[in-house]
Amino acid sequence: IWPPDQLVRVGKFLGCSENLGLSGRPPRPVGQLGTCRFYRISGLTVLCYPLLFEAQDFYLLHDMQVVIDEVKTDFKFLSDWWRLRGRPTFCFLIKEDMVKVAGFGQLLRFLVSMKNGTVHGTRIVLGRAQKFVSSGCVEHLDFLPLWTATGDYFHRLREVETGRSFRSLDDLPKEVGTIYAGSLKVKNNTSVNVPSGAEVVRIMHAMDRSRFRQCTDEKLIEHVFYPSDDAYSLSSRAAVLHELLERHGLDHIVVTSDHRCSVRDCLIDLSRVAGIQQAWCVVRLCAALLAQFVNSLAPSLSIILVCGKQVTIGVAQGPEMLVNKPLNPDELYKVLREAVYPHDQVQFSLQQELILWVSSLLTSDQYLFNGIKFIRLGWLVEAMKLQLEYETVNENREHNTDDSSETPTSSTSGFDLFSNVNQRSLGACHLYSLPPCMVKDLLFRTLRAGQFYGQTSYTDESFTSFDSKSESAVTPSPENPTKNRRLRLRRKQVVTAYPSKESRLSSGLDKCLGSQDTGFSNALFQRQLDGCLGRVPTTFYQSLYTILERSPHGVLICNERLDQKPTLTDMTAYDLNFIDEVERLLRPIGDPAYRSLFVEAVMVIAVILGRNCELSFRDTVDIKMFIQDAMSAFSADRHGSGLSSDMLDRAIDHSARVVRRLSWPEPDVAQAHDLATYTEFTATPANIHMGTTAYLAKATLDRLLQGHIDLSHVTKDACCVM
Repeated sequence: IWPPDQLVRVGKFLGCSENLGLSGRPPRPVGQLGTCRFYRISGLTVLCYPLLFEAQDFYLLHDMQVVIDEVKTDFKFLSDWWRLRGRPTFCFLIKEDMVKVAGFGQLLRFLVSMKNGTVHGTRIVLGRAQKFVSSGCVEHLDFLPLWTATGDYFHRLREVETGRSFRSLDDLPKEVGTIYAGSLKVKNNTSVNVPSGAEVVRIMHAMDRSRFRQCTDEKLIEHVFYPSDDAYSLSSRAAVLHELLERHGLDHIVVTSDHRCSVRDCLIDLSRVAGIQQAWCVVRLCAALLAQFVNSLAPSLSIILVCGKQVTIGVAQGPEMLVNKPLNPDELYKVLREAVYPHDQVQFSLQQELILWVSSLLTSDQYLFNGIKFIRLGWLVEAMKLQLEYETVNENREHNTDDSSETPTSSTSGFDLFSNVNQRSLGACHLYSLPPCMVKDLLFRTLRAGQFYGQTSYTDESFTSFDSKSESAVTPSPENPTKNRRLRLRRKQVVTAYPSKESRLSSGLDKCLGSQDTGFSNALFQRQLDGCLGRVPTTFYQSLYTILERSPHGVLICNERLDQKPTLTDMTAYDLNFIDEVERLLRPIGDPAYRSLFVEAVMVIAVILGRNCELSFRDTVDIKMFIQDAMSAFSADRHGSGLSSDMLDRAIDHSARVVRRLSWPEPDVAQAHDLATYTEFTATPANIHMGTTAYLAKATLDRLLQGHIDLSHVTKDACCVM
């Protein structure tokens, strides 16, 4: 049994010729079809196990749910695309570390289920490798030089004697299944261990190497070999090794009275122990410090590009690098190393996971990415943090509601629900501590969040939906004229951004604000989520093109002008170059809620221009000015309403505290108004009475009526009343 990297070393001699100046096969990893064959090499019969079981490359092997899902995917791939003679042979390698992790019960049940002979519709046969040599695909490799047959040029898989070892499943200690019970909390009765919120913050704080910068090397070496293996101690050891790495490098030798090893060896050992303990933040940090890279990352990136998406690699509020063409593994690693690693080492590993999971979801559930043209990995991480925080707040609200219902004497207002919420954002801490399988589930929930809260459509139909419903309600049916009755038109209940005066008098101000706090936070959450994901309506780019056609002096986007010419002459509304240019101009926006407001303003302006062909803009169209005018009108109506400013500030402060991340900068539009007014405006739903769409439409009409009105095609008779 050989590791897959040894097969790469064999490929170096394929087609190699010094006289012709030809090198061998490029040092790229061998895929699934290549590792499912037997090879005759220098008199040896060799079988390689898949890249999935190569623990030195990445840490996904420590997550049993990921291992099971990948094995099922490989089985399905082999059953669909195997065209060689014989049958494919899949080498399932079980290592001792896989037995010790908390999720081994899932793997054990999966191995037992394979005895039935079918896995997700794929028929399989279990047995030893020697049994399948006669029925498998055997390939002879006779191009190797003779000197490779002697010595230790190729390294096979060997069993290392380390004292006590598990040679069979019967030798496992009884405490394997309960070794992690106690301090770690098990969620949803699964084998995935999820630390509590306080423990996550404590672990992430221990990973900060800044507290060790003033320590000497001798003091750091004492922390490296600290005997405890709990999550907090592992995090401290990772921070110490990170500091030693920055000072001396990976090959620096650490010497004590009992140990002598390099920083690289210490990180490898720490990553292995942290993987067994399921301390995923430590595992990801060690993988980044060791420069571990997923071998199958380049094909996953190609899948994303083939599906019509483009990827930007970088961190939020930092530089981003656009990837719009396939890259080889070395180029992709260089991009990640330059754009992500200097800013956040843990994200260097996390964004590799995201590329794998995004490509997987694009092949299975492509509808989740509707309206998302550019997948910005740094902002995708921010969206997942936001989703985690929102789910945590909802759980706390439900918990507090249950407690209040059980205790009739306790009175809980809308503000008391958030009195115990820590203002510090816990999204990053929780996200970095999740196992890869839960990161994939969180990504799915984040992308699907728009399906639950509803997508706002800014089209002609959305502005006339109430009128069409009223007409259909009173229109008689010609098919059954006898059953038609005269219907009385009833006044429809109008949803407003603020409670009516009667409701305030009847139920009290605190109770009313408490019931509406959820609506405020949902609208703000949806805007921030759409801004992080970069989700836009399907006709957004065509709408911006329409505005540009009616703006002779161009459109100003983030202080950069998009000129009418030569944009209209060189590009069409559906041109990918036009979409790329618009996204480039939108990229500097740092507040996701403001990005969503910008998209909403563009859609409102385009709808009004589409209905009034005689209107056009006289000056440069600055979308920011439209939003500022809408906020001014919103602020004037707010101060003129019955609600006091102090109470509204309290209400919006609590909703913003829940879902607004403190790392996002304030947009330029908030400088003309106070931040509370801007936050309240972004937290107001769009398609309601006195919502953001109404104020944006009002601001648009005010500026359009100051521009040019073309009445050349209007005759005098058209203005006469007959």
